[in-house]
Amino acid sequence: MSVGLGFLHQVLIDRPCLDFLNNFGLKVEDFDEREQEVIEIIKNHILIYSVLPSKETVEAEWGTQFSKFPREPIDYWTDGIIRRSANMLISESFDAVKRHISNNDVDEAQARIKKLYLELQERRGAPPAVNLADLGKLVLEEHDKAQVSRHDAVISLGFPYLDKVSAGAHPGDFIAIVGKRSAGKTYIMLKMANAIHAAGKVPMVISTEMSPVQYARRILALRSGIKFSAIRTGRLIHHIGRSMIETDIQTLLECKNPYLVMKSALTTTLEDVILHVKEKRPDCVYVDGAYLLRSEYSKRLNRFEQYSHGADMLKLLAQDTGIPVIASYQLRRKTAGGLDDVYMSDVIAQNATLVIGISDVEEEHKNEAGWESVKYKIIEILKGREGETGKILVYFDMERTKIEEVEVLSESSGR
Repeated sequence: MSVGLGFLHQVLIDRPCLDFLNNFGLKVEDFDEREQEVIEIIKNHILIYSVLPSKETVEAEWGTQFSKFPREPIDYWTDGIIRRSANMLISESFDAVKRHISNNDVDEAQARIKKLYLELQERRGAPPAVNLADLGKLVLEEHDKAQVSRHDAVISLGFPYLDKVSAGAHPGDFIAIVGKRSAGKTYIMLKMANAIHAAGKVPMVISTEMSPVQYARRILALRSGIKFSAIRTGRLIHHIGRSMIETDIQTLLECKNPYLVMKSALTTTLEDVILHVKEKRPDCVYVDGAYLLRSEYSKRLNRFEQYSHGADMLKLLAQDTGIPVIASYQLRRKTAGGLDDVYMSDVIAQNATLVIGISDVEEEHKNEAGWESVKYKIIEILKGREGETGKILVYFDMERTKIEEVEVLSESSGR
């Protein structure tokens, strides 16, 4: 019995909608050649007459009759098609893995297994159109949940003003932190991750440029307020600095919410990140140097296309899992530092829910109120989800590894 023909037969009887494939999360590729002939007949009829054809019309144009299928809900046939497609995909993937192993190409075999997992987890058609009234009910349900557990639901951005105007990171947010080379993006991102961990949530930080131990040094320095270089060069005072780090490590061991640092290397791919996030289910993901992540399946793309593809994949990851993703990107040198100055791509400005810019204190302000350029940064909302803006002055002292908001320089005009 052909589950594909059974599905099409039931569609012609129930007549659920014109976009019947996407409505049930199916693709033409899920059907065999014989079934695709029927789909083509149905689609041509819809294009000309804007209605589904009758079963008799399809049988006449197809030149044969549908078999006698049991009358079952369309979902019954849909599930059968998805299972059949999954079986074929698994079988094809296993054949490919066997070939790679026989050629002693373990890396390609592992890559094919990862691809199989992601395809099985993420395959879906375009979402159907939904009645606004039904969406309105979901809006109120989410509001009521947030009202009951408002504090617990907040994913802090680490700075009071940013949390005030944006209400923190939301489920599905893709947030970009942009700045020129050595602007302090890593430390600002870790400040954010530390804030949610202190609130009892689970951060996952991913670095494309440093080893996990290097990253851990910076995290521990920020948490304890101890100079980073003292940890790195072995100059901790035993009864003060070292004991503070030991106490913090013990606290981390005993707390219920882990602080996750993904082991990364130059070979870390977007697929690796996606799999780890889906396995660990953190409350928020922080990708430092996201522009360096590459997909295993975008090798034919040029550098610009790979850069854009990476941003698209991280946004899809956030939307698919409901886990906010905060990623850092570089700005071009010798630019004003606006949205148009993100290095290599305008996709960041288009895709991101929020774009947060980091810069040094402007030259003309260095001496105002005792400001020193090396100890102060400016954080600015370059793009907000609802038009919010604003700029804050941040104390950025690497002598004491201390980062904190000092004052609001300009208020939001969008809320």
